[in-house]
Amino acid sequence: MLIPTPPSAQITLSFSRDTSIVAIAHGEQYPWAQTALETSGFQRHDSGTYVLSADDPDTARATVTDLVRAAERHRTIVGTSSRRFLGDIAQDLAAHLPGRWTAELNVYSHPVWQEDLVPWLWDSGELSQAVQTGRVPYAARLCDGADISLLLIERPGHDHGYVIGAFAPEPFDDNYEEPHAPRSAILPADSALAAGIVTSQFLPAYHRALDARRLNTITAALNLIHEERQALQAVRESGRYTDGVRLDARLLPELERAFTERAWLEFHDVLTHAPALLEKCRPDGARPQDAAAPAQRPGQRQAGV
Repeated sequence: MLIPTPPSAQITLSFSRDTSIVAIAHGEQYPWAQTALETSGFQRHDSGTYVLSADDPDTARATVTDLVRAAERHRTIVGTSSRRFLGDIAQDLAAHLPGRWTAELNVYSHPVWQEDLVPWLWDSGELSQAVQTGRVPYAARLCDGADISLLLIERPGHDHGYVIGAFAPEPFDDNYEEPHAPRSAILPADSALAAGIVTSQFLPAYHRALDARRLNTITAALNLIHEERQALQAVRESGRYTDGVRLDARLLPELERAFTERAWLEFHDVLTHAPALLEKCRPDGARPQDAAAPAQRPGQRQAGV
């Protein structure tokens, strides 16, 4: 079966509670769509969208009619989304999440622009697949003001529903098919219900995945340091390299220095990720004197201990 080729230039219209009509130009020849929007009276927004106020219905109707004619002249297809403007959906979701979340719409007019997302997405579900194999002309990024950053898109192939997944937190950068990646979640349009899914299901799974990835990173670093230390010790004791060649004793200080440098580079991962894990290891059921110990000044002792 032949897969239809997407139009070279498209305009997607959706309704927003603030600007009434929002237009997004996309496709390999998206400048054609932008020209049609500008010549028909739509105003460009900083986010890359184009907006049209519908305060005057007659004027708005005439402008949309002009847009259709301009689009025909510029070989652009105009379509209307069956969903509310994604920017509104993201803002409503952010408002229902605990804490201080912000939401920002990003436009990927040219198909290759969305490829920039791939190295940063940390996902083992539908979101990553959609970005890599489908067309995502726009998405919303939600941030908690600390270290969590999420991506929200309209669910591909469906008239309703959304997909939300995670970007990897710093300093992770090798995220493609990372085995600990959390699975993106499917959300309904209702912002309260969607926030409930994110809060009770997705974010806990995200934190578990992050803890597992941190632990794996720390373990791998410590194991490598241990293996290289054992190898160095074997060279010291045998007087030979691992391939059996005799060691010139004058080179031993250089080998030790090289080991120290490599070990420090590996231990950097431990210093980066261990504090967050150790913070979660404080036992809630610790004895009162144990819980109070970190707060005591050196030399102090609790009475009766």
